Amino acid sequence: MSSLPLLNEPLSLDALRGLGTMNGLYTVLFGWLLGMTIWQPFFGAVIAHRALPKAQFAALQHKTWPVYFQLSSVLSAACIGLLYYKEPGVLDALLSLRAGGLLSVGTLFANWLVLGPMTSRLLYERDTLEKGEKKGPEVNSVAVKAVMKRFMWVHGVSSLANLFAFFAVVAHALYIGQAGLF
Repeated sequence: MSSLPLLNEPLSLDALRGLGTMNGLYTVLFGWLLGMTIWQPFFGAVIAHRALPKAQFAALQHKTWPVYFQLSSVLSAACIGLLYYKEPGVLDALLSLRAGGLLSVGTLFANWLVLGPMTSRLLYERDTLEKGEKKGPEVNSVAVKAVMKRFMWVHGVSSLANLFAFFAVVAHALYIGQAGLF
């Protein structure tokens, strides 16, 4: 006989209601976070980059990344809240694998609230400079090069922060797979 409740129970409304636990909610939210953390940077953005012209790709990225960072920040914060609700002492050991994967919330919030808007402003500034010089994307002016240098630096920091979030979330997922949820 299985120790899992509801495993052999016929499908019914009562059986479905029994699935609504903190563990179930955490699993859904964390699974959503893990899926987004893998899909957006490693598949969605790469597919869009290969399929779209530069201007359309830039417009798509300008719309999708803020949503990604906002939603993943909220999901990560919700997971931390649920984990803390179930195990209040877990925040004392944030650098452990048990809770460490959720440290991604800091890098995700930084990308959402600071780095993402900075990259958008720098790209807008570059476009404004290019239009002011009435030239295309081949503009080689000193001002455009300076803006692009700042953009590349901020974009690099943003990418590094997102990579940290990815590794942190995957490490937490591997920990859950090994040690169990709660």
